[in-house]
Amino acid sequence: MTKFTFRHLKIFPILFVIYSLPGLAKIQEFETTRMKSTAGTGVGSILMDEATILNPAPIAFFNVGSVYLSKGSAENRESNTVVQDSDHLGIIVSDAKGNTAGSFSYQSQSFGNQKRKRLAAALSSPIRKKSAMGVSLRRTTDEVIGGDKNEYLQTVVGITHAVSQEFTIGFVAFDPLKKRADDSLGIFGGQYVYQDFISIMADAGANYYKELGESFLYRGALQFKLMDDFYARAGYFRDMGKEEKGTGAGLGWVQPRLVIEAAIKNTENVSNKNIAKVSETSFSLSYRF
Repeated sequence: MTKFTFRHLKIFPILFVIYSLPGLAKIQEFETTRMKSTAGTGVGSILMDEATILNPAPIAFFNVGSVYLSKGSAENRESNTVVQDSDHLGIIVSDAKGNTAGSFSYQSQSFGNQKRKRLAAALSSPIRKKSAMGVSLRRTTDEVIGGDKNEYLQTVVGITHAVSQEFTIGFVAFDPLKKRADDSLGIFGGQYVYQDFISIMADAGANYYKELGESFLYRGALQFKLMDDFYARAGYFRDMGKEEKGTGAGLGWVQPRLVIEAAIKNTENVSNKNIAKVSETSFSLSYRF
């Protein structure tokens, strides 16, 4: 039998630090700056740079190319100290000039001792005059520094329909092949634009392999057109599956060829108040050609 000595006590402070670090539980799903400003809302919106991130379908409604770059970081709000090595980088290249629109993205994230890299590609095509369908494929590598590495391949299927010029709806199925059970989500979304001044967005969905009450999520956001080229956004989300809720806000400057976005997003755990609130900031540039 191994004798317990004082030397063994040295491990307890190390274990305590590892298991009590607030706000470092897991890496959040990558979001563009615009998505952070709306707290993730946008399944029913007509978005281009988000084709490999959210709904792959609506990129078919565009007729331009795009190069997108985003950079951001995370902050532990309770201790008011920046979590070291907590940041994200996103590079997205899209081309929607042909009959079939496509997009490719590289995403790199780190959060505490965790790292994630993802390559994703999306294709979308009109299926009717006012409808489009898209599919994206993404390969993800998750790694714990000094620990395990996990690689997996997932698909995302999306549909977008323009009911009218003001009202659009969409549906997206994440990981329908159940490569990772917690990622298998079906989400409906809609967006209504009132007099080209205010946009109302809402999403709702759940994990289709779990009970509704265990995984239901909903999100809502508003966008205001301040001037001809400035937009302000704010959103809220609640995710029962992840036991999280939060808010987002941001500003966008939109020109025919250049789009600049800045956003913040705050997330907190609703079941464990000891887990620190995380505040994310994000900045992006998108050039259209």
